[in-house]
Amino acid sequence: MEDCYWSVKQAAEYSGLSRDTLYRFSRDRVIVSYKISRLVKFKKVDIDEWFKKCKRRQDNGKFN
Repeated sequence: MEDCYWSVKQAAEYSGLSRDTLYRFSRDRVIVSYKISRLVKFKKVDIDEWFKKCKRRQDNGKFN
């Protein structure tokens, strides 16, 4: 299932980001996306990796 391409709507529902934000992140290459014909598509694994990259680290009870 992780190999499937998601529409912007599906990716927005999963990530909690707006469709406009996903389009902007895709255009600015903030998040990995795939252009298939005229459609922008995403993969769950790429969204998960992006969230991991953005995650704040916790050291000794304090956020950096």
